[in-house]
Order: sequence, then structure tokens, then C-alpha cells
Amino acid sequence: MKNKLYAKATHYNSSHKGTQILMDFVNEYNELTPGVYEIAFPLTDKDVETIANELDYKLSPENLHEDGEISNAEADRKERKLMTVVHNLRKYCNKNKLKPPNITEAWD
Repeated sequence: MKNKLYAKATHYNSSHKGTQILMDFVNEYNELTPGVYEIAFPLTDKDVETIANELDYKLSPENLHEDGEISNAEADRKERKLMTVVHNLRKYCNKNKLKPPNITEAWD
């Protein structure tokens, strides 16, 4: 099993909570897709694109609602959690002068 990513927030020039939310999402991605593409901090433009694609996939209606298997309230909770990741990714990109992510399923 790979090590989880932990870092002091000051290293990434961001708030600790926002950075940790983003890092938790990246850790989950790395655990679910071993050997596909390992994302590590500090992020690169390619890392941001990979995260954005994953968020786009997870925010699509059929995945968000798990093909009707979960209630609307549960889907709303999932969406709020994912949108928190989207906002923190955008903040990270702005602060670190990276190309902003294009997430078509993210409705702001």
C-alpha cells in the first residue's frame, strides 16, 4: 500500500482545511487507480487535468445518483462534497499559477 500524502498547509500556500480536502481526494484517487497515474503534490498541470477529469466523471448525473440507487438527499451530499474539492482545486491552481481546471459538470 502506498503512503498517504500529508503536508503542512504553508508549503502549498493555502488554508490547511482546503488543502487537506484536496489531498484526501487525491489519496482516494491514487488508492482506487493503482498503477494508472500517480498524483503527487505539488501538483502539475497534468495532475490538475487528471483530477478535473475524475471530478467531471464523478459529478455526472448518472454517477452522482448511482443510476438511481441512492436518494436525492444522498446525491446532494455527494455533490456538495465534490464541489468542495472543485473549489479547493481552483483555489490551489490560482495560488500556484497553474492552468485552471475545466470541469463541465461543475455548476457554480
